[in-house]
Amino acid sequence: MITQLLRHDDSNEAISGINELSSPPVHFDALCVFGRGIERVTTCSGAVWRPTRMIEMPTDQGKHTGWRRPASLETPGAIIAGGHANVLAGVELFRRAADAESAPQLVVFAAGRAKYLEEEPLELSEGSVYAEEFRRRTEPRSAGVDIIVVRDNRNTRDDAASFLHHARQRGMRNLAVITVQVHLERTAEFFRQLEPNAKTRLALIAAEDVLAQRYQHRDRFHAEHEAIRASDAYERTAAMEAIGLAKLRSGTYELR
Repeated sequence: MITQLLRHDDSNEAISGINELSSPPVHFDALCVFGRGIERVTTCSGAVWRPTRMIEMPTDQGKHTGWRRPASLETPGAIIAGGHANVLAGVELFRRAADAESAPQLVVFAAGRAKYLEEEPLELSEGSVYAEEFRRRTEPRSAGVDIIVVRDNRNTRDDAASFLHHARQRGMRNLAVITVQVHLERTAEFFRQLEPNAKTRLALIAAEDVLAQRYQHRDRFHAEHEAIRASDAYERTAAMEAIGLAKLRSGTYELR
């Protein structure tokens, strides 16, 4: 599946369904890049914050540690993160839209300050790290775009709500959201429950699908992508997501 598209009809009811598209949209008013964690990486200049790689070694509770720890697809306990993939996919979507002379006028990094960042400086958030890389890869074309870093979010529901809020303030109804494939279904459920305004068109896009198109002639990328989807790390993460989705639908999901 390339893209999941959630549509409203002309009523004020909640988002009604998901349709499959053949390719990601090129024309949209606002783009949102969801968070999948950041981590300190040791360099010759000291520790620096960067978006998480696709594979992450979390805490025993499956949470971000804030540090890049050695991990592979075979490492027991490893999970799928993908912060860097989200940023790169956001950059690619923005470039495609700009090439079509329809660059979005709003880009939101709805990746805030989860618990693992509580002791860090207030100016640091997942979104601030993502936005820095996005700007570096898209300037000067993104110079006139309204780029918002949401710093107070603590979970996926906050991410979805903040994006809808900023889009509504600007009267934007044609929206696109980037996150990794394994996180897509739970993200869709949060948007359904938030009940956006009527006529909102929301495309939920898997970062891996955007990057697969970007690197379609690189055999190594596709081999690595297939290995990830077949890995224990992916199955482990998908199982965690399925539990969260079931709780969300049953009303027992705990928001921290």
